Amino acid sequence: MPWWGWLVVGAVLLATETVIQTDFWLALLGVAAFAMAALVRFGLIETIWIQWAAFGVLAVFFSVFVRRRIHKLVAPAPGLKAELIGEYGTVQTEIAPAGVGTIELRGSNWKARNVGDSPLAVGARVRVEAVDGFLLDVRV
Repeated sequence: MPWWGWLVVGAVLLATETVIQTDFWLALLGVAAFAMAALVRFGLIETIWIQWAAFGVLAVFFSVFVRRRIHKLVAPAPGLKAELIGEYGTVQTEIAPAGVGTIELRGSNWKARNVGDSPLAVGARVRVEAVDGFLLDVRV
């Protein structure tokens, strides 16, 4: 694959991460693709099967050794977690019972799990019951 092909793959992966928020899984695959673009651009790897093998190795490396560190850096602080419990937010995407969607809270979008018995409609006001990393448990 040409070096610019790896750039396109990396850009698509990073853009997808911003849309569906996979907790840095796709972002790190994008970083691996950008690294491959550099390796191919400077002629360090030319054969296509070696490119894909190297991409796989880089993706596993970033996922195993880098993701956890980045996640810790940007995860809500323990004090913030306690502060969020009892706060009210607004549903941004419809959320089925036990389903996951998005709510707006304090001016930011958060992933939220509906722990109630009824679906949550867009615009509904919900209360944060618990915080699990980046995921908020909410109900009406």
